[in-house]
Amino acid sequence: MRLARTLRLGLILGLTAVLYFVVPVDRQPSGGLTLRTALAVLLFGSLVVVVVVQFRRSLAADDERIDGLVMAVVLLAFMFALVYYGMNLRRPGEVAGLSTRLDSLYFVISTTLTVGFGDIHAAGQLARGVVIVQMLFNVIFVATAGALISSRVRDRAARRAADRAAGAGDTTRTLPRPRRRRSQAEAPTEPTEPQPQPQPPRT
Repeated sequence: MRLARTLRLGLILGLTAVLYFVVPVDRQPSGGLTLRTALAVLLFGSLVVVVVVQFRRSLAADDERIDGLVMAVVLLAFMFALVYYGMNLRRPGEVAGLSTRLDSLYFVISTTLTVGFGDIHAAGQLARGVVIVQMLFNVIFVATAGALISSRVRDRAARRAADRAAGAGDTTRTLPRPRRRRSQAEAPTEPTEPQPQPQPPRT
């Protein structure tokens, strides 16, 4: 079960990463616009199918809601990276230090983790506005993730406590009752033979 969940999340991550590097954003993409567009459409369709399956499973099972949250964070990260890259192509200088798709993804991840090094930063007003929107999304998802994780921890603790209580109840029912020692008054007496009665003296 866990292996299937890991494979689904890995498939979503892989399809999203390939789609991010394939989708034609440049004016003259390498490999040709037609080929890149067809490949991007195929990858996007496959990604939609996998995401829908994962989303339905996340709604049906409480244990897989965190998987849906991880999926949403990954998709948003690649989406913002694509937005920054396309923005910088149309308006050079909006994001200083950004020149490739990998630079854009690096900028998104460093912003999400709040460990920006300053080598790539938003310089234009439009880029700074998009960064603000991304930060708001990050806060929302971090708060949601914290609530989900704490809820799962509480549920697991409650289940373990209930299992322990049920297990303790079962053992008390199945254990033999200890024998109670009888007191001397309650000890059964052995049957005794009747004593002969004294006869009155004959005259």
